Amino acid sequence: MYSEDFFCRGSTYRWQDTLLYEEGTYYDTLITANGCDSLLVLHLVDKYTPRFGLEQEADCYNHAYRLTVDKQDTIEWDYLRWSAAPDDPMLHGHEHDTTVDVSPSRSTTYTLHIETPCPVDSSIRLEPIVWPVARVKVLPETVMLSERNSFDAYDLSQQATGRRWDVDGVTQTENGSHLHYTLNGQMDSVLVVLTAYNDYCIDTANAVVKVLATDIYAPNVFTPEADLNNRFAVIAYRPIEGELSIYNREGLLVFRTDDLAAGWNGLGCPQGAYVWHLRYRFDFEADHTSHTAVGTVTLLR
Repeated sequence: MYSEDFFCRGSTYRWQDTLLYEEGTYYDTLITANGCDSLLVLHLVDKYTPRFGLEQEADCYNHAYRLTVDKQDTIEWDYLRWSAAPDDPMLHGHEHDTTVDVSPSRSTTYTLHIETPCPVDSSIRLEPIVWPVARVKVLPETVMLSERNSFDAYDLSQQATGRRWDVDGVTQTENGSHLHYTLNGQMDSVLVVLTAYNDYCIDTANAVVKVLATDIYAPNVFTPEADLNNRFAVIAYRPIEGELSIYNREGLLVFRTDDLAAGWNGLGCPQGAYVWHLRYRFDFEADHTSHTAVGTVTLLR
């Protein structure tokens, strides 16, 4: 009696109360009830179990995963099927696709079944994707170098498990929720970038710290007839009061005001360079100490 059969490589095959581990031709003899011999012949073939990879990609914006089957051998697959426990409606109609998009609303196990002469199953457990929201706060937002040379940044992010700090494009060694940064050299501003992340996604937030060498700022050009930048005014970063005077090239006074917020609109003056002189006092100074600042500004028409 001759027969053929197969077994899946890596498993065993039971024949006549014997476990077979390799393919080949096997013989056995049976003795019937009347004493006759019967020869049994088995031709056994081992078959491969299909090999594949399961690639996982997180889509943070859509709170979804993309699962892709990566075939790693030449064995033909007769059938493949996805299932989920608990059920995921995004699989409906796509159970037999090699790439599926899924969006678990709770912890879910996805199982891929591949049907060949040697079937195989593979499962992966996915948690709902939570996208971190990066938030950063800096204190102070404006640094007066006459008072201090550092600032502090705080991570106020939500749903993040880690972070990275970058200041003016340089990654910091500090990775805690609080960054203390000391300023080096002269600069007008510093850009702080916070990258917040979790197991799935990343988000970034940034803040700008203004760096001032003095308490006041004055533009060097203004255009009275334009919609923007149409007046000259000295900006103070702390409350001040005082008097602003404008002089032409000949040293003649052409404008004076104690309304520092209104400034000078250039009325009646030709295009050219002017000298401004500001005498001011800080409101917080009890002794009303007087300060002086001088500079030039160009009027363009």
